[in-house]
Amino acid sequence: MANRYDDETMKFIETRKRVAHMRREEARRKRNIMIAIIAAVVVLVVVIAIAATSCSCGSSKDEPTTVAPTTVAETTVEETTEEETTEEGEFSEGSKAYVIDEGVRLRSEPSTDSDIVNELSKGAEVTVISNEDDWIKVKYEGDEGYIKSEFLSNEKVSSDSDSSDTEDSNSNSSNDDQRTIETRRRTINSETKKSSSSSSNKKSNTNDKRTLY
Repeated sequence: MANRYDDETMKFIETRKRVAHMRREEARRKRNIMIAIIAAVVVLVVVIAIAATSCSCGSSKDEPTTVAPTTVAETTVEETTEEETTEEGEFSEGSKAYVIDEGVRLRSEPSTDSDIVNELSKGAEVTVISNEDDWIKVKYEGDEGYIKSEFLSNEKVSSDSDSSDTEDSNSNSSNDDQRTIETRRRTINSETKKSSSSSSNKKSNTNDKRTLY
């Protein structure tokens, strides 16, 4: 009987060992499967990230560089700005400028201490050679020299002689008008006198006829 119990005990122990071993093998197999799944997911994520990075780099290289077109309005504004800058004190080379005051001195150097080449009257036309700070190098009747920019203008200036001639012509025209008015008055007066004298003559003739009758 004792041997029988010992055999059963040994079988039970063997069975327990076999079951425990199977359970350990099953747990190891599940753990290996989980590790493999996690590794596969990690590899997949890395591959997707690399693919996305390469696609973004390729698209940025292939994208054409877009240049904003210059509109007509912007070009017009730039040209207008350049013209305003020229009018404010910059005289373009080769353009005409006009003296705005009497007795403006044309000097040999851009300095008030330099020699006087010529004296220009108001309205004199000069040709601009170059701009040098506050001085403008010009040419006038064969002479070259410098004039202060404040004494020059881009617009034509009438001289004092022209204005005096205009005033004289205006005064002459007003005098002519007065003379015409006086002549008309005299004509009217003379006609009035003639008409009055003729009417008086008619009356006298009528009176004479009445006397004769």
